[in-house]
Amino acid sequence: MSSTRRAHGCEGKLGEIAAPGLPVEWVWLDPGIDLAKTPPQSIEMLRGLRTLTSFKLPLLIAISRKDFIGALSPSPPAERVPGTLAALAQLAGLPGR
Repeated sequence: MSSTRRAHGCEGKLGEIAAPGLPVEWVWLDPGIDLAKTPPQSIEMLRGLRTLTSFKLPLLIAISRKDFIGALSPSPPAERVPGTLAALAQLAGLPGR
């Protein structure tokens, strides 16, 4: 699924949340990196995270020692800290609140 399609899916979900009165400001977006995704899907999702920043909501991104890091640099989870730090460095450039 493309980043744009994923963002449009979030718009619909945010509307569902707001309808019963839950303040949208209470919502955090969690793209679920590696959750039921292949490593290439997780990498595509990371590349498209900027589209989710358009909602101006906090992003929760858990990437520590994930499978996609092991796919890029084959190593057991305990040895994926450098890959985790590299992924975090890429995320540091995202606009946030």
